[in-house]
Amino acid sequence: ATLPYSELRGPDTMDEAKSLAKDVQILTDGGRVRADGPRTSNHHGWSVSFRIQAPARQNTSASSSNGSVSLTGLNGTLRGDTSNGSIHGSDLSGDVRLTTSNGSMHVALSGSTWTGAGLEATTANGSLQVDMPREYSAHLVARTGNGSLNIDRPITVSGRLGREVETDLGKGGPTLRLRTSNGSLNIRQR
Repeated sequence: ATLPYSELRGPDTMDEAKSLAKDVQILTDGGRVRADGPRTSNHHGWSVSFRIQAPARQNTSASSSNGSVSLTGLNGTLRGDTSNGSIHGSDLSGDVRLTTSNGSMHVALSGSTWTGAGLEATTANGSLQVDMPREYSAHLVARTGNGSLNIDRPITVSGRLGREVETDLGKGGPTLRLRTSNGSLNIRQR
């Protein structure tokens, strides 16, 4: 005999979900926004997604333990990190550091060069993709430990070309430091 889907799911009900959700709190203190809630077990869980709009010129730090982080259109001292999730950054400037332990990273650059101190983008276990305009200028330091390094634009290097490249793109400029330990690193021009 087969059981109806509702019986296969077990005791989970909408009432249990509502009860769990009422114990989740959104806390805002000291310029921070975070979620806190009950410990869960027996295949129960909760999650919160934030979409925060901030002034473009704003020092910002966004972090997650098990989720993705996305930063768009910001200028300042910017930090984005996650332990288990992807990071997306676009149209950023300033002193920017993006880090993930277990996840991919995608960064879309705009303009003709980086504005500000530079970009450091690091992933331990995941791919890293950077899209940049065709005429983009910067000092590039790109490294992968275990993975391929692909640069879709002409570069000048001396010595052996391996898993690390340091060169000027175009006229040079602020440093783009891109690293992945276990994953491919792709720099594409658009």
